[in-house]
Amino acid sequence: MGRATQLIVVITLCILILFGVLAAATYGKYDSNATLEQQIARLRTELAGYEAKIARRPRLEKLKTAIDDANREVILILPRFSPERSADKALEQLNRYRSKARLELGPTVPEPPHPAGGKLGKGVMQASFSMNLEGTFPRLLKFVADIERSPNLMRIDDLKLTPTSRTEDGHPVLKIFIKVSAFYYKV
Repeated sequence: MGRATQLIVVITLCILILFGVLAAATYGKYDSNATLEQQIARLRTELAGYEAKIARRPRLEKLKTAIDDANREVILILPRFSPERSADKALEQLNRYRSKARLELGPTVPEPPHPAGGKLGKGVMQASFSMNLEGTFPRLLKFVADIERSPNLMRIDDLKLTPTSRTEDGHPVLKIFIKVSAFYYKV
């Protein structure tokens, strides 16, 4: 082999190595492009999710404003008393409803007034009363209807009925445990 042949072999090898390097770089660039395209697709999906959240934001702000307005209205309709006076008035009202429905009264246990909590806001207090009553189911319905129609905000938290005997006209006499909460705005 002559010098010219060796030179041709070396040049050919250099050209082959150069093509190999260019092919590897092109493949690496293609692989890098595929990874970038996947990242771009993922970012576009994320962007669509954020755009949907942004589109919902005005509607959510309107709903929050409506909830805040409703809370302010509830506070306006709640009676404004001191905690002791409010609990006394609520108990008087419950006793009026009870006597109107002709239910017999057992022991009544008032709980101390406490903040109502939840979304009603600060200053809203809750007074709860556990009452043991006795009477027929129609009389209980009358009592519950009076609580529902009460001008003050009252809620029945618990109700348990236990039949004990029957009246002369066949109605079962019930032992009734009822827990009622009254709400008011603390002054």
